[in-house]
Amino acid sequence: MTGSLLLGYAAILAVPVAWLLRRAAWMTRAPALGVIAWHVLSASVLVAILLGAFAAVPPVGGGHDQHNHLAGVEACFVAVVFLATVGSILGRALVSSVREGRAQRRRHRQLLDLVGRADALLDAVLVDHASAAAYCVPGRGSRVVLTTAALAMLDEAQLAAVLAHEQAHLRGRHHLALAAGRVLRRAFPWVPAFRWAHDEVAQLVELIADDAAARHCDRRDLAGALVVLAADSRSVVPATAFPAGGPAVAVRVKRLLRSEQPLRLPALAGWLLAFLLLLAVPLLAVSPALAGAGDVLSHCPFV
Repeated sequence: MTGSLLLGYAAILAVPVAWLLRRAAWMTRAPALGVIAWHVLSASVLVAILLGAFAAVPPVGGGHDQHNHLAGVEACFVAVVFLATVGSILGRALVSSVREGRAQRRRHRQLLDLVGRADALLDAVLVDHASAAAYCVPGRGSRVVLTTAALAMLDEAQLAAVLAHEQAHLRGRHHLALAAGRVLRRAFPWVPAFRWAHDEVAQLVELIADDAAARHCDRRDLAGALVVLAADSRSVVPATAFPAGGPAVAVRVKRLLRSEQPLRLPALAGWLLAFLLLLAVPLLAVSPALAGAGDVLSHCPFV
């Protein structure tokens, strides 16, 4: 019974709750809380599935006669195969994501060392290019990159706003916020919540960087810079970078110009508690799941 409830809970979170979360209007007012919400939702789905699978294992029985022993062996075999499969899928997705991300960033840094030149005043790397682009390369040896076209098209205030935006990405280590979602999306692409979580977090970290830049620069300057950078369709930015004129620019510009008020502290606390409860529900089933696992392992020939 517990197993069925947990698996049903995971399905509800993975589709209808995730679908509603994508349309939550408060996300743009509290993007940091939105990132937490998507991570908690993803973790809740994964934990509920894992615990639900163990809690769903029927009790083998207290005796150790031949019938119970065979039933225990079968249950143990199913549990071991399930764990090995999930672990293997997650492990491969984690290793491949980390390797690919590091390799792409390393290759791009090497390219920048060849074609770029450091500007100590801007604390950025300048690249001669006809397309206007501004982005940062996170990770080890992180740096902000500007093309000469962007430098020519942006005025002084807009340039300061763009640099503040990119530095906010680096200080906040936003690439790590995307890493978990990227792994889950790659491992289980058929789960809607994991697909949506990665895309939504990618948008939310842009809003977080916008807010960080707006604390030091005029919001209108940043909005104008985003329009300038987005208008140059020739801009090419590496997949692992954070472009200043990235996707959903129209939404970001409208948000910057509206200067909407952030959520008040009581609302923030209430939403945070609600999302933590999402994770608490499957964790309450740890005891039945462990009891089922212990019952299976007591008959398991592999341990």
